[in-house]
Amino acid sequence: MKSIQQLLDLRKQIKAKKPNFIREDAERKCVPAKWKRPVGIHNKVRHGFQGHISKVKPGFGSPKQVKGLDRTGLRPILINNVDDLLKLTKSDGAIIASSLGIKKKTEILKKCIEKKIIILNIKKPEEYIKSIENKLQENKKQKQELKKKREQKAKTIEKKDEKGENKLSDKLDQETKKEEDKKQLDKILTTKEN
Repeated sequence: MKSIQQLLDLRKQIKAKKPNFIREDAERKCVPAKWKRPVGIHNKVRHGFQGHISKVKPGFGSPKQVKGLDRTGLRPILINNVDDLLKLTKSDGAIIASSLGIKKKTEILKKCIEKKIIILNIKKPEEYIKSIENKLQENKKQKQELKKKREQKAKTIEKKDEKGENKLSDKLDQETKKEEDKKQLDKILTTKEN
């Protein structure tokens, strides 16, 4: 019985020999490159004639014991939260989901470092955590600066309003006077018509 490392090496050799299975006449624009089984009475690929594209056959697959394993020999398992880390064994490697937010990612990474779990999709987790923390600090500083700017703008607007309050009150008085004048004119007109 071969060891897992030998089987992984064998898989590597098999995959190196494996041709790219593309559809016949894929070099033409109208035919997509995705593999499709050749059909037709006189099809050269279906007959397996020499000098034509090779057909998909058994023998290019990897050994059963190493199917689905990473190149290091670990079984990749998707992690969506901290509780998923409890399910991992020594032969498993963690893949942190890309849909997670920054805070949850850092939390999971810290737990992985603490429990010495191998992370397959992040090469240097310590540096990654530091870079995330630096980004968060920069974002906080930017938010504080924006807040200060908004407060200053609000103060300047209040000062302008205090100066312009008299003008506003004068405008309001003029508008009310106009409305009262209109009402009086309407009363006069209605009395004349009657």
